[in-house]
Amino acid sequence: MTDSSFRVGVKDAVKAALSFIKEMVDGKPLKDVLLEEVELAPEADAWLVPVGFALPQEEAVANAPAGSKKLRRTYKSVTINAQSGVPLAMKIREL
Repeated sequence: MTDSSFRVGVKDAVKAALSFIKEMVDGKPLKDVLLEEVELAPEADAWLVPVGFALPQEEAVANAPAGSKKLRRTYKSVTINAQSGVPLAMKIREL
């Protein structure tokens, strides 16, 4: 099976994954968003799109100015249906 047999291309799959992640973090500001890799899984008819980003930690940082928060790097892997472009799953990506 080749990439051309899929209706959703890699760029659209990445856009869908990034949009889905932003939706799922409830409006928290994402910092340093990086696409880690993209993989087509033909047996699952899906794109696997791992993304890394930083989120502010909930607890305040010791010895930091009032209101400042430390950023925590997080990695998620989003599965996008290769036919429809609909996000199917988002999992924590272990390093």
